[in-house]
Amino acid sequence: MSFRSEVKVMISTFLIVVSMIFAASCGSKKAKVAKKMHDGINFEKINVADVDFKNIKKEDLDESVLIHPKAKSVAQNLEPEYIAISNDSTKAWVALQENNAFAVIDIASGKVKMVKGLGFKDHSKKGNALDASDKDKKINIKNWPVFGLYQPDGIYYYEINGKGYIFTANEGEDEWEEDKRIGKLKLDPKVFKNAKKLQNKKNLGRLSVLKTMGKGKNGYTKLYAYGARSFSIYSADDLTQVYDSGDIIAKKTARLMPKAFNMDNDDKKMKKEKESDDGGASPENVVVGKVGDKIFAFVGLEKIGGVMVFDVTDVQNVTYVTYVNTRDLKGDMAANKAGDLGPEGLKFVPGDQSPTGTPILIVAHEVSGTITVHEVTESSLKVIARYESGAPFDEGGVEIVEYSSKTKMIYTTNGDQKSLDMIDISKLKVTDKVQK
Repeated sequence: MSFRSEVKVMISTFLIVVSMIFAASCGSKKAKVAKKMHDGINFEKINVADVDFKNIKKEDLDESVLIHPKAKSVAQNLEPEYIAISNDSTKAWVALQENNAFAVIDIASGKVKMVKGLGFKDHSKKGNALDASDKDKKINIKNWPVFGLYQPDGIYYYEINGKGYIFTANEGEDEWEEDKRIGKLKLDPKVFKNAKKLQNKKNLGRLSVLKTMGKGKNGYTKLYAYGARSFSIYSADDLTQVYDSGDIIAKKTARLMPKAFNMDNDDKKMKKEKESDDGGASPENVVVGKVGDKIFAFVGLEKIGGVMVFDVTDVQNVTYVTYVNTRDLKGDMAANKAGDLGPEGLKFVPGDQSPTGTPILIVAHEVSGTITVHEVTESSLKVIARYESGAPFDEGGVEIVEYSSKTKMIYTTNGDQKSLDMIDISKLKVTDKVQK
């Protein structure tokens, strides 16, 4: 995915259902429409408009927008990921994950209005600590002289008190394979006076950073790690960051699941701290929904697993609510009997659209190929149903998840079977027993 002839965002208008579907396209020169019928929709009649990045020049971008040094053009190197759309369908925001940026699109004109970098997270500041080593044999969340690249994967648009916000899950990504461990770098001794100590494998030595940034004449003067290990909130108007969760995710998972702290989702040895030198818990996706009078952000943690919930009713005063993780540390991962692994797709369903009459959260777990349905209250998440795709371990049994309030069906992509799975939850009830 490193070098592309052109990057486009395809806007497809479904005239039949009077709605818009956006697809992030990593480099196809032309939009290709499948000549098939599905759910009564003729894909040959879909209007497709290409939104390209040809007019975006490198000199117009701020320093936090990452463009590979060998890329022939900006358009060749931008990597669209998730897309969020305003409630009035006039504007779209595209997460350019590898580039640490947003693209803002005017839907009516089909033009990219701007590409804006997300800046850097200073892990040396209070509240931004991280555990940077997988070799220190302990949980060690502390401040380090490192900057984090936000690089969000999942993003979500939501309006609070009439104002629009973009929520981001700051996973981080190294598709360019331009990373190097700090212990292998030459650090500028004038900047890092304690370089030898920092480069010890029990400190910063094992942390992977971007080797194409921060290098000076006498060695590296700044270090940039992938991902911010957090979720953030941005004003939709000017993309100013109004909140970042800092090190809350790390500290909560360390306290609540110390035996699984920074564990990977596909390591069959279930080694604790395996991801400390990479992306930590790896916030993968985020959705937002209202329960009662409060508004909550639900953040899926790809590596350690589970969903962390925050009260975002007041974006200036965000508070942690709860964390639920349904992986089984005593299970057999090789046999895919280790619970729910690798949360990817999230879908919040309001109570008036839910089969139970109460709000639910649907979570698709890519590695285990399972879906969990959670009852949502103002203080808790409770699993009330679980679906097993039957896919082998880590074969993408489920990933993207959607829900129809009309049919009360869950739709999910099955990468193992190359199919669309449809799960009827119309008879789902809130009980103490997990329904399958």
